[in-house]
Amino acid sequence: MTIRGLLFLSGLTMIVLGLSFLLFPEFISKNIFQEANENEIKIATIHRQLMGGGSLFIGILLLLAHRNVTSAAKRILFGTSLGFYILTLIQIKLMIFDENNIFWPVFLIFLILGTLSLYVSYYKKH
Repeated sequence: MTIRGLLFLSGLTMIVLGLSFLLFPEFISKNIFQEANENEIKIATIHRQLMGGGSLFIGILLLLAHRNVTSAAKRILFGTSLGFYILTLIQIKLMIFDENNIFWPVFLIFLILGTLSLYVSYYKKH
């Protein structure tokens, strides 16, 4: 995969995630916090919407960054790999220590995109 292609794919993934959080915040919150009461779901829904806006913000930046020169795109891709790994570690923490449900497809997507981003940013030639 090319540097620009991976930046585009990462940006598109974050935009889809952000739109999902904005369009279905209550549904997602209820699935994550199955034992929560109505007030807790309301708070989680607000947080989900804020996360959706942040994901859209990151996705737009990544989509726009895919046109950068190769050296800048590689640095952005390295930062993206760190971000995806942080998101993966947070999900592991939520699953193990907080005993929350995680959505496995998103976990796997973040793990794969983090690994691909790290590999392409360091080892892939232009």
